[in-house]
Amino acid sequence: MRSPGLLAAIAATVTTAGIALLGASTVRLAGPKTKRSAEGPSPSYRAELIAPGVLSTPADEYGAAFSPDGRTVCFTRRSPTTTTRPFLVLLVSHLRAGRWSEPEVPPFSGLTNDFAPSFSPDGRRLFFTSDRPAPGRTHAAPGTIGAVGAADGFPDFDLWVVERQGEGWGEPRNLGAPINTEALEQHASQAADGTLYFSSSRAGGKGSLDLYRARWRGDRWAEPENLAEINTPGYESHPAIAADGSLLVFAATDRPDGYLGGGFPYSRGDLYVSFRTPAGGFTPARHLGPAINSTASESNPSLSPDGRWLYFTSERSFAEVPVARPLTAASYAAARASLLSGSGNLYRIDARAVRALAPEALAAAGSPPYALAPYASASPLPHPRIFAPGVVSTREDEFGGAFEADGRTVWFDRTVPRSQLYTIFFSRFANGVWGAPQVAPFSGRYRDSDPVFTPDGDRLFFVSDRPRDGRPVRDFDIWVVERSPQGWGEPHLLPAPVNSEGSEYFVSATREGTLYFTSNRPGSKGGIDVWRSPWRGDRYGAPENLGEAINGPGLVNIEAYVAPDESFLLLGSFGRPDGPGDSDLFVSYPAGPAGPEGHPGEAWSKPIPLGPEINTAAREYSPRLSPDGRYLFYSSEKGLPLEMRRQPWTYRELESALQRIDNGLGNIYQVDLAAALPPRPVRPAP
Repeated sequence: MRSPGLLAAIAATVTTAGIALLGASTVRLAGPKTKRSAEGPSPSYRAELIAPGVLSTPADEYGAAFSPDGRTVCFTRRSPTTTTRPFLVLLVSHLRAGRWSEPEVPPFSGLTNDFAPSFSPDGRRLFFTSDRPAPGRTHAAPGTIGAVGAADGFPDFDLWVVERQGEGWGEPRNLGAPINTEALEQHASQAADGTLYFSSSRAGGKGSLDLYRARWRGDRWAEPENLAEINTPGYESHPAIAADGSLLVFAATDRPDGYLGGGFPYSRGDLYVSFRTPAGGFTPARHLGPAINSTASESNPSLSPDGRWLYFTSERSFAEVPVARPLTAASYAAARASLLSGSGNLYRIDARAVRALAPEALAAAGSPPYALAPYASASPLPHPRIFAPGVVSTREDEFGGAFEADGRTVWFDRTVPRSQLYTIFFSRFANGVWGAPQVAPFSGRYRDSDPVFTPDGDRLFFVSDRPRDGRPVRDFDIWVVERSPQGWGEPHLLPAPVNSEGSEYFVSATREGTLYFTSNRPGSKGGIDVWRSPWRGDRYGAPENLGEAINGPGLVNIEAYVAPDESFLLLGSFGRPDGPGDSDLFVSYPAGPAGPEGHPGEAWSKPIPLGPEINTAAREYSPRLSPDGRYLFYSSEKGLPLEMRRQPWTYRELESALQRIDNGLGNIYQVDLAAALPPRPVRPAP
């Protein structure tokens, strides 16, 4: 039964919505704020207006969805109105030669009120909301208030779906019971497991409009469940579920932490997020703060198929009270003709702005922090396991698993062993799986090796023998790539004194910016030594050799990965007598008095091998920590070469073994850090 209190909800339903346009031109904007949420994303993340003049215009656009390849967008155009119900039509645009095409009305829309499109994770179906006739019912004519036969006069919108057929579309069909009822259903969003999230005014809810989910049972949806831990007596709608189900972004009004402009308190929508807990529920909703919300209306969120972007609609404009400058007739006319006219526009923001709230939200809900990271194990991981077998770890040679800060993209190397060609790849987690690896945009021509992120995830270090200042080189140097809102920039060479006339082989950084790196530069005590270069605020200081506890004759320290807080140092070393293989992993802890600036200086303990669960007679190397610090990722060549056989190989057995993942080339392994590290040495009493 529809409640008379739904009028405000219907008005909010047809106000604005959010979309995104990958590869489109952008304009950075920050909306005015009257109060700041302590729970919102870092202000370093900024919302960007998307495709100005093409998809985001002075007219009213909202409710968009992107195909999985990011090259087709479907969104809603709304006719101008005040309280009279507008006419709503779906539009489609395609990305061609780097530009979005002029939007067109798809063949299944244009006669009835259609809005809030949403692609299924595989892109084969498009869900949308419509008042078109369903079996046994008729629809309201454009511009009227209610559907024929609606007892309370409110429109009876239902959820519909249309199948993709080649380059075209099939015929839309009503989702029917138990999804649709005689009440209002709208804004469907589907997870990769088939679960459908939507909003409804059906009887039994907590408020005028509530969020529901219906699990897919293989051939049908189960009875919808009210998301009681999220819903309030107010208005919750516009759900956007991540493909892996890890988080839910939605719009809500009438919550005490919502933003209000000056003057009369008109209710406007803001965006919120809830994170899935290990028990399958959701955390209490968190306001997304001033990086996303404003005193205008924000609504209709969606997530890009790869989980990288949050898209939303905002009505932020000149028209927020009090107006910044008194209006004149000319300035009013100019503002109304501009992109920020007061109607809906399309924005995007880095989804890390949302995911960064997960640890605190989960901890407050009594769940383990970082439980949502795609690499996380549901149970303890005391024994190493191959990471992403068949996708990241394959029968090729892989090493160096480095994760972006949100844990949803991993960077690593693949090599041609006999040619020593190192190429950096990356794989993104989307739709519940790690995607096919792609060559990094800056790699694929020279020997590029050992990607490592800074602790904040904004810079990526690697080593390369690429030309320096256009001149060929015969050594390896440290290069860095910086992240921008548009993606990763062009690599640039770290200057002296970090790079030298010798080779630099590996680098990692502390939270304060200090670099730990390996080099065979003049002054080294062994084959390759570990060096430390402190950050001086505007430059790197002179490198310091870590001394004889770490470096020495016959020792080749290829990798040195420092903990972000400088509490331990992981080494990949050749030549140490207490390692079982030719290269093994070791840990060193700060020992003795700290250096003059509080850092360990040369005071490091003798390296301790990580133990037989990790080190083997094969090569172990290339250590990294997960962004949350829970896991050690490293590489190992164990497998085929270590197998002890009673019978000689046959040709077919050998051919089969060579095609295995553990054929003797490098694979990336994951293990609980707590299980991997040996105890810190006990210092003798003074």
